[in-house]
Amino acid sequence: MRPIGFSTGAVALADFREGLRLTREAGCAAVELSALRETELDPLLDSLGDLDLASFGYVSIHAPSQFRPGGEARARARLAQHAWRGWPIVLHPDSITDFAAWRELGAVVCIENMDKRKPIGRTAAELAQIFEQLPEATFCFDIGHSRQCDSTMVEAARLAESGAASGTIVGADEQTAGQGRLGRQWHSPPGAGLYVSFVVRASNAPWRTLAAGLAVREALRHSAGVECDMRWPNDLLFDGKKVCGILVNAESGALIVGVGVNLNQAEFPPEIAEVATSLRLITGQWQDRGKLLDTMGPLMDEWMTRTDSQVIAAFEECSSYARGKAVTAEDGLRGVTDGLDSQGFLMLKREDGMRVRILAGNVRPIA
Repeated sequence: MRPIGFSTGAVALADFREGLRLTREAGCAAVELSALRETELDPLLDSLGDLDLASFGYVSIHAPSQFRPGGEARARARLAQHAWRGWPIVLHPDSITDFAAWRELGAVVCIENMDKRKPIGRTAAELAQIFEQLPEATFCFDIGHSRQCDSTMVEAARLAESGAASGTIVGADEQTAGQGRLGRQWHSPPGAGLYVSFVVRASNAPWRTLAAGLAVREALRHSAGVECDMRWPNDLLFDGKKVCGILVNAESGALIVGVGVNLNQAEFPPEIAEVATSLRLITGQWQDRGKLLDTMGPLMDEWMTRTDSQVIAAFEECSSYARGKAVTAEDGLRGVTDGLDSQGFLMLKREDGMRVRILAGNVRPIA
């Protein structure tokens, strides 16, 4: 995935200059110059020589998403005049009728798989047919990203209901109602963390929450060099303090995987200061949100396609909570952890020797 940025159309509709200004002020490394309607294309292309794009490491142009008769050929001809820039020209498959003409532009053509204006993303089989006709084209997912939303999980669920493809990501700089387990709110201050939700088209099974945690754990190791402990079922810890929380909900035939990572907080509210930490506090270094998301996306795809036995074995290997840990559960049940069952539920051995299954909630260590 490319560095995090904004589409000018997403933040300012047809006013690409205002969208560009907002994107630059947000400190983004990437920008998509959007001409989502045919009438917007000429003003955008005519202004390219005057736009200040020096601060962006990545620039793309989103072609109109619909064409009137004759509009596709005209748009293609105008965009071809700027192919020398090497910027991706983003096309949604629904807008293409003349594949041969677009094929002449080669690798600057970039096929988009999800768009909120469309009813559903393309399947792998459908994409294969498209790329047979555009063999040099590249590929991108849309990442919905906003400055503020109530919860990325709510937004991702809305997209899932409208048919969003697996791999769709919704992110925000700030959540005003971030979701934690059991109805708790996740502390989501602006700009300090990575707050994202993934749409995953997979069967709903308890062990997939563990798979999500393993994906994020591996991403933190690669991106920040931090090795986290895993507390069943969804917490990543460092020295006993929480770095990341994960919540998985089943919505509209998909799994919505919400991930909240404490990246650059220098301090926390008094009520959670003793139990929370951030990657910045751990490493002493400012953390790059885009780098972490770049790493996390492919790992989430990978872990969600592994088998239940692979995931459960991996969790038991890297979690100090899986076996031999004296804990108390949400309902007050106390005992020593005794591995996971075949579905990924935590087994607890009580003082009377009876083994019981923990179905929900978190566990806490007994001092």
